[in-house]
Amino acid sequence: MGVQGLVEGGYLTGTDSDDASVPYEGFFNLRLTPEGRRRVGQWPTDPAEAFLAALDRRIDAETDDEARSRLQRARTALGGLAREVLAEVLVAAGKWATTGTI
Repeated sequence: MGVQGLVEGGYLTGTDSDDASVPYEGFFNLRLTPEGRRRVGQWPTDPAEAFLAALDRRIDAETDDEARSRLQRARTALGGLAREVLAEVLVAAGKWATTGTI
């Protein structure tokens, strides 16, 4: 599987030299697609799991007992949500943060 296969598989995107006036054959300006980023570990495959793992790391790093307790209560409440609901909320929040729309 070469670059062409990765493009066709939805992992890379770029400009095909057939579409541009360049003196070589192939692709240029290659970028990973969202699926490509997930496959190489740059984006989480499960936003809810990634969020909960980040929250766990924050709890572990917290030195203030009161703040740690609040974070643990939040983790318990959020962990009890259906994974699909939490993922939907996180994806919508990310979309709003990057595009201003949901």
